[in-house]
Amino acid sequence: MTEESSKKSTQELTEGHEEGGVSFSNTEQRAVLLRDYEAKLGYKEQVCCGGLWEELTLIDEEVDKNRHMTWSELFYDLIFVTAVARIGEEMKSGKFDAFVYTLYMVTVFGFWHSATCFGCRYHRGDLSQKIFFALHMMGMTAILMCLPNSWWAPDKVCQMPSGVFSQEVYDKCVEDTAPHMPTFCFCVAVIHAIEIAGHARVWYRYCRRPMAWYEQETNSRVIRQSIKRQVEHIVPFCTWISLGMGWIPGHYFVYGFMLDLILRSDNFLVWWIMRVVQKFTCIPDSWFEYFAMMPIHVEHYTERLGLVVLIVLGESVDGIAVAGTFTVSLCSMVFLAYVVIFGMKLLYFDCMIMEGEEHLLFLSSHKEIISEDKSITTEHALKHPGVEAGIRKERVLCPHLRGSTWIMSHQFLASSVAMMGDALAVLAKHQHEENEVALGKMKHIVNNGMSVFDARQVLCVSVGANLLMIAYIGLTHEQETLSSKNPNRATFAFLYYLQLGTIMVFGVASILLQYVDEQQLNNMHLIVFFAASTIIISVLFYVDECKAFQFGEGEDEEAPLLTPPVDVDIDAMIDALSSFDSASARHVVDDLKKGKQRGATVSSKELASMIAAISSSEALPANASFKSKGTCCF
Repeated sequence: MTEESSKKSTQELTEGHEEGGVSFSNTEQRAVLLRDYEAKLGYKEQVCCGGLWEELTLIDEEVDKNRHMTWSELFYDLIFVTAVARIGEEMKSGKFDAFVYTLYMVTVFGFWHSATCFGCRYHRGDLSQKIFFALHMMGMTAILMCLPNSWWAPDKVCQMPSGVFSQEVYDKCVEDTAPHMPTFCFCVAVIHAIEIAGHARVWYRYCRRPMAWYEQETNSRVIRQSIKRQVEHIVPFCTWISLGMGWIPGHYFVYGFMLDLILRSDNFLVWWIMRVVQKFTCIPDSWFEYFAMMPIHVEHYTERLGLVVLIVLGESVDGIAVAGTFTVSLCSMVFLAYVVIFGMKLLYFDCMIMEGEEHLLFLSSHKEIISEDKSITTEHALKHPGVEAGIRKERVLCPHLRGSTWIMSHQFLASSVAMMGDALAVLAKHQHEENEVALGKMKHIVNNGMSVFDARQVLCVSVGANLLMIAYIGLTHEQETLSSKNPNRATFAFLYYLQLGTIMVFGVASILLQYVDEQQLNNMHLIVFFAASTIIISVLFYVDECKAFQFGEGEDEEAPLLTPPVDVDIDAMIDALSSFDSASARHVVDDLKKGKQRGATVSSKELASMIAAISSSEALPANASFKSKGTCCF
């Protein structure tokens, strides 16, 4: 790029902003120019605090292609690790059963997931977003402080004398049943208040300054979604406050969790239920399109979900690392438990990895909707061939049944994986105590927490659930190898159904093993079965990768090392170069006109010779600095 063309590009960009936007002719140019436009003249023009506090703007995935995790998000993940550990301690101590454990885990996951989705859509790393995450993390930390002694079982009803409510009697019931329950409710309400403020800020921003013409969503959708989200947080906020104040009796505590779970749009539980109902009724797709959500950065979002699964797997390893006398039985137990955890890691991250357009959320869950938008004028439409006056092509998150199941299942997968790790930790601790008793270092096994029988049941159900959910998460994507255009489709179809059948058989068998008592199948043999299952399934899933590599390698060997020359249309090339007012462009145009006397096309080799013949004084030196020329360095 010459200095003259650089100045011209910058001038066009500035003029475009003054006229209401920046002009671009194709997707690639849109990504480049819009990135520069946003960085210089877009969202950063609405700043305060010396540029530290920026205006909320919906992130465009086409522009922000290299979106990665921020330090605030990573720090929040560390707090989520602590939450998983604390909830696990409650279950291992016998205070939480599997149902209560799942309630707490899914609720805490919902807090993390809400912040993650908000960050995927709006987080640009400015001071306002750092404060948002900091407040979220403070609320989560407070929840962890009052987590013990916070569960109030539904069957523990506070009996009032003469049927008349007494605050003194109720306070005594709280003290005896769940002394930390009110504080827990208030801390959860704080999280919802932070979410309300975040979405209120989105609503205010787009009411004050509507969507620009080049953005891919209508202003009405953003405002409608922000109001809907505020209502979804206001209802549980009022519920938790009422539970904490005692206006709602404590034995209804469980319904606070259920309401919190249902009214989280990003978890897609209600959406999934409606998609299931749609299969048997006549619910039109227009309903789902109306309530479709803002698009989400797929690469960044899946990266965040994967990190959570990795976190709970790491927490599981921490649980099985039991210190004690290193006997063969204890080391074998810990090794096999590690193989189970590592096998789950292989299945989720390595054997079924899917990226790009094949990912379920990329094309099939995001949808383009044609919406009326009078803010796009004819002048705007002239700036880009893909823009039409009065019409906006929205890209929204409107997942079908498969897509909503994929998103929804992750909250239960995280809970199930964490539960599996805690059950393995209980069995490893039991094996350690058995060894200590056999060596005479302990008089008897201390049973002051989760029993071995309960741990075996939790382990069987969680391992089976993990296998079934991972199978769905990994195999429901658009498989390129199963395309009808693939000549080897039959081979990959056979492998696909073999993998699916194998993992389902092992998953169901794992769940059914809970009905086999310890005398028939001891703990060591049970974990041997789970370890063998995960490794066998992982090996089977690597077979299709080997076959794909084998077929792909054969095609590469047959492919020519050099592509044949391509003929270029001379008139099209002259038209393309006519917009460049430089001696170099005119030189190439003159050569093309001379070549036109021989024919309508010119070979790519001849075109390369014309470009090579340009005087070196007219070309930009290879070591020239774009920055020194006054252009923008991306």
